[in-house]
Amino acid sequence: MFMEALNLLRIGFIFITGVILLIAVRKKFPQPLQGKNFVTAGWALISLNMLIGAFFHSSLVPESWMHEFYGLVGILSGRVGQPLGLLFLVIGAGRLMHGLNEQLDSKYHSLVHNALVGVYIVQDGRLVYCNPKFAEIFGYSQEALRDLPVKKLVHPEDWSMVSENLDRRLRGEVEALHYELRGLRKNGQEFVAEVFGSRTLHRGRPAVHGTLVDVTERHQIMEKLRQSEGRYRLLIENSPQAVAVFSRERVVFINRSGLLLLGASRPEEVVGRSIYDFVPPEDRPVLKEEKPPRTGTTLRRRILRLDGRIVQVEMAAVAFEFEGEPAVYLIGRDVTREAELERQLRQEQERRQLQNQTLVTLSTSQELWHGNQESVFRDIARAAAETLSVSQVGIWLLSPDGEQLILACQFHLETGSFTQGTVLQTHRFPQYMSALKESRIIDATDAVKDSRTREFSEFYLKPLGIASMLDAPVRLGGRLVGVVCHEHVGQRRQWHPDEQQFAAALADLVSLVLERAEYRRAQAALQESEQRHRTLFESVPVGLYRTTPDGRVIDVNQTMVEMLGYPDKASLVATTADNFYVDKAERARWQEELHRKGILRNYVTRYRRYDGTFIWVRENSRIVRDEAGAVVAYYGSLQDITEKVLAERRLAEEKERLQITLKSIGDGVIATNTAGQVLIMNPVAEQLTGWQEAEAHGHFLGRFFAIIREKENEPVELSPDWFCCPDRLSQLSGAYLLKSRNGEQRPILCTASPMVNEANEVNGCVLVFRDISQQRQLEEEMMKAEKLESLSILAGGLAHDFNNILTAILGNLSLAKMRLKDPSDLLPVLDNAEKASLRARDLTQQLLTFAKGGTPVKKVMSLQQLVTETARFALHGSSVKPEFHIAQDLWSALADEGQISQVLHNLIINAVQAMPHGGRLRIAAKNLQISEPITDQGVRIRPGRYVKITIEDEGEGIPPEILPKVFDPYFTTKKTGTGLGLASCYSIVRRHEGFITLSSKVGKGTRVNIYLPAADQNGKPIDGNGQQRVYRRSGGRILLMDDEPPIRDLVKMVLSEHGFEVVTTGEGQEAVSAFQQARQTGKPFDLVILDLTIPGGMGGAEAIQQIRTIDPHVAAIVSSGYNNDPILGNYARFGFDRCVSKPFRVQELLDAVYELINTSASCAEPAPESRQ
Repeated sequence: MFMEALNLLRIGFIFITGVILLIAVRKKFPQPLQGKNFVTAGWALISLNMLIGAFFHSSLVPESWMHEFYGLVGILSGRVGQPLGLLFLVIGAGRLMHGLNEQLDSKYHSLVHNALVGVYIVQDGRLVYCNPKFAEIFGYSQEALRDLPVKKLVHPEDWSMVSENLDRRLRGEVEALHYELRGLRKNGQEFVAEVFGSRTLHRGRPAVHGTLVDVTERHQIMEKLRQSEGRYRLLIENSPQAVAVFSRERVVFINRSGLLLLGASRPEEVVGRSIYDFVPPEDRPVLKEEKPPRTGTTLRRRILRLDGRIVQVEMAAVAFEFEGEPAVYLIGRDVTREAELERQLRQEQERRQLQNQTLVTLSTSQELWHGNQESVFRDIARAAAETLSVSQVGIWLLSPDGEQLILACQFHLETGSFTQGTVLQTHRFPQYMSALKESRIIDATDAVKDSRTREFSEFYLKPLGIASMLDAPVRLGGRLVGVVCHEHVGQRRQWHPDEQQFAAALADLVSLVLERAEYRRAQAALQESEQRHRTLFESVPVGLYRTTPDGRVIDVNQTMVEMLGYPDKASLVATTADNFYVDKAERARWQEELHRKGILRNYVTRYRRYDGTFIWVRENSRIVRDEAGAVVAYYGSLQDITEKVLAERRLAEEKERLQITLKSIGDGVIATNTAGQVLIMNPVAEQLTGWQEAEAHGHFLGRFFAIIREKENEPVELSPDWFCCPDRLSQLSGAYLLKSRNGEQRPILCTASPMVNEANEVNGCVLVFRDISQQRQLEEEMMKAEKLESLSILAGGLAHDFNNILTAILGNLSLAKMRLKDPSDLLPVLDNAEKASLRARDLTQQLLTFAKGGTPVKKVMSLQQLVTETARFALHGSSVKPEFHIAQDLWSALADEGQISQVLHNLIINAVQAMPHGGRLRIAAKNLQISEPITDQGVRIRPGRYVKITIEDEGEGIPPEILPKVFDPYFTTKKTGTGLGLASCYSIVRRHEGFITLSSKVGKGTRVNIYLPAADQNGKPIDGNGQQRVYRRSGGRILLMDDEPPIRDLVKMVLSEHGFEVVTTGEGQEAVSAFQQARQTGKPFDLVILDLTIPGGMGGAEAIQQIRTIDPHVAAIVSSGYNNDPILGNYARFGFDRCVSKPFRVQELLDAVYELINTSASCAEPAPESRQ
């Protein structure tokens, strides 16, 4: 029973083993190897015969079968089947091995054939095989080298060495050899080869195979290095830079400059010593903890000299091997003075930053612009003391007579308290007052000894312990009105230039406060003067009138009503000026005369009274013009001279000859006798003094010619005895203020000359004087222009910093909208926040446009949303209702969104102000194709495609006489207007190559038309709805350069989420280095985004020029918070492909990035080698 089971197990084992082997053979040796068929057949025969044998020895076969077939089965199975199966196995195994060898030979031959080094087999002194590279090195073909004696390829002097090396390997003395030899090319040229060879069998016989490399160039380089080593050593010894080598923390070499740096005279004093001997004790623990410097590292360390002095050294480290040991090569220079200068510069920058922040805070204070003088003075004093860290700061004002300095406000830093009211008599401090008048600043380091301030020593400086003073005079209109005093208690203090400039700026701020206070007083005085003028107008004993050129009577006084006998003023105003004259043609002659002269004095004519009678009147009249020069009214006075007219006319005829001469003179002329009595006064003199010649004739000149010394503000008292003395008359020559009859003062330049007769006797005097108001006005305009330039610099800086802040806010809002999973609740809130941020962006753009104008940064955009949103924002809170008529198919425009928004905002605000009680504002936009030139309000519109925007109000309208001046700078009809609104609108539209026209009717309203050039028909508007887009491609490497970390983090986060790999830098030089390194490592950038302005570093304009020299085809985007920079408007001329103005939405940035990335992706990809 046991044998039966064992037999069954044997049968099963044989069967399973056979199946496994068959499967393994078929998987290991698939087609086309044919030996597997023999293996399969052989193994099948052996397994079958063994199975039959086991079967016949089991109990499964009937006994009768055993006796009948056992012999036959034994012969067929044991003597025929099994040997035949074994034969098949042997044949199959042989064929399988032969096929495997063929595969291996094929792969080895391919590897050797394409090798980058020469491969050879040498047997019996001949070359029996070589690969193509070997043949290329020797300049032969492979066929020509086959069976060529090796000796022909070796330099004769090296053949004995080569032959010996071949024999040693063939004899088996060495397994392999590596050596150099001189080879001979086919053309006889020698070269140096590096050979490696080992023993092998080739076709059953010993041979040598190996590799050969041409190392001629390497040898040449090594030879040059050996030759230059001596020169380099001499150069290092005499280098002006300190050079040292450290190994195992000890000095092993130092040059002469290094000895000088350490205060040593001989190398023995330094070489061999520990590096820690030259490190200050307090720095040694830190240095021991630091890792060894890497190659190329630049370090700045404090070094302890042999004389105990500590110096700052800037050094570069290079790791290398010195005499078989690891070492560090250091090159350094003494930067102690540079470090000190850098420290001082950092301190100055910190001070300036704090000072600028203080000035910005003070200049934007609401108290300043609301005119709260006491509060502003307190803010200035406190801010000055805290910014400059001085003990006390006082603001002193000069009394009107200049005799006293009165303390308006003084802040004490230690107690935080204020004092005021102290009075100083200026005559006690003449040197100090003289210094204030002549100097921009008084910087007294030693206030007690300084000649400008020592007058305060005994009673003020020493008792309070004040050591140093920094005083800035306050001037108003060129005259000294006060001083801002900074008083430092304790040790003497050196005042830095930036602190002096800050003090002067505070004094200017105090001057501005005083100027605004003076302006408010002047306004009050003007109102009072107008009231007095009205009272005088009604009570003066001469008739006064105001009429228009077309004869309409605007106003008359009661005296004129009574003079002409009308029942009341209303009936006189209801008539026309033509009815005043007996001869109506006389008015035309009067108008012609008035227009010719501009002013008429003592014009005598006849007026018709209400009852039909007439009277002779003397009329004085002048023309009133608007700023455009158009005549808008006539002002005049009438005096009834019926009884005197004949006498005056005879007198006028007598003087006419002299008047003709005097009238031709542009200067005022007055002639007097030796008693100073007026004899002649020309019209210019009458105009300037306000007195008529008839009134002044025969009276003393001092009554009519009131002049004031300009600098001293003191009146000149004329005396009759002056006019007979030439020396006294010469004192009248000079610059004065002339006070006219109505109290108006104007600057004049006066010349006084005596009149002499034939006997050389003085018989009178001639005064010639000229109005120099216009000249002074031009000088004041220049000063205003300088102030405006300062404001523009401040405005530009504020707008740039604000744009950087808005970029982070706007970008994160856009990012939040993109990441929002459930937009139902938060999306409206985020939309409103984003719109508010965009409005803030527009405000900064308006600020920049006001400051410096600025080139528009144009892009293709849709105006529909911009027009509606700008209108609703500007009309918010007003009673004006908008009506929109905007074409659905409105063309896109090529425009700067911020500047066009400013234009619309200014025009809408003007419309609102024109409708104080509310009304309708019609805003329309439509497409306009112009094929022939057209004219709109005198403006010629050239042919082209335009988007026409119309803004029409129902306001008061603009009078036709001032309509031509509405676009002029500084022209305004508003009391608080600047006159820059419509001027900036006109400038912006013209910079967009568009047109703007204005038409108006008084009482009807005003219409403004804007013609903006439309984008070409293929242009697509910018997506302004904030919808997220689907982009065609993501991925790629982007280099971002921006000095603001929040912006770098935001942009990197956004672009990374879109599959881009982003590398950030904070400065242009870093960006260029990163770009160069990426090219060298085989990972170039697909796109660069560069900030235009980097304070204290390389900006985007310079960086892109250097990057273009590395890769002229890289895509580039420029970004800046200075949206008025000309580079943004002409970015392509400066090497950029697109621009993105700050602040920008994430969508705007992604549009630009994907446009450039997809454009580069659509181009043909370069070959792999070209990207290395």
